[in-house]
Amino acid sequence: MKIGLAQIKSEGNQFNTNLEKHLFFIHKASSKGVDLVIFPELSLSAYEPDLAKRFVQEYSDTYYSIFQDLSSKLGITIILGAPTQRDNSICISNLIFIPHQPARIYSKQILHQDEEPYFCPGQKSNIVERGNYRIGLAICYESTQDAHFNSSIKKGIDLYLVNVVKHQEGMDRAVAIMQKRALEHSLPILLCNASGFYDGFKSSGQSAVWDESGILKGSLSEDEGLLVYDLDSGY
Repeated sequence: MKIGLAQIKSEGNQFNTNLEKHLFFIHKASSKGVDLVIFPELSLSAYEPDLAKRFVQEYSDTYYSIFQDLSSKLGITIILGAPTQRDNSICISNLIFIPHQPARIYSKQILHQDEEPYFCPGQKSNIVERGNYRIGLAICYESTQDAHFNSSIKKGIDLYLVNVVKHQEGMDRAVAIMQKRALEHSLPILLCNASGFYDGFKSSGQSAVWDESGILKGSLSEDEGLLVYDLDSGY
């Protein structure tokens, strides 16, 4: 199975521009034979907490149907970041579009303290199955927390798939954690970061893949790009 990490730059208050960029990278991934493509945290709305409620109210339903139709047409699983409604609150979520299946939502379960004034934690399972692989999803801050990772391991995952928006210091910490975990648990880990500026900081890019031996198999610079990794061949 081929997985594509779509490291993109999203723009606050430019939802249609962000939509077009997602569509471009999905088609690019499909042209390279990718079975699953993932985008950074809150990629569709941009990581701008003040804009999350507006996106949910005005854009979500229309955008969801576009991606579900495209997933089925191209035969590609699409995972992208967007805020979603839960009761009277907003969650940081991954929208999961699987060909010819109903769309699913996984919402971030462990929030950073800076996010708590804007968002509520999710409760649904973080497991996605594609082909012969059982995938554990994690969104940014929770991916560095042992409780979330260990819970995923207990569910029998075959890889850990993470999407984030991290500055350089945060990315340096995450890289050290992911490499160590990949080696200790003989588990491929794929980390998709964003490019660009969000909520007052610069996201450093540098999306990366580690194999089950903890070896770095590929990475990107800070610029936009698509990193493709074949889990079956290891390249």
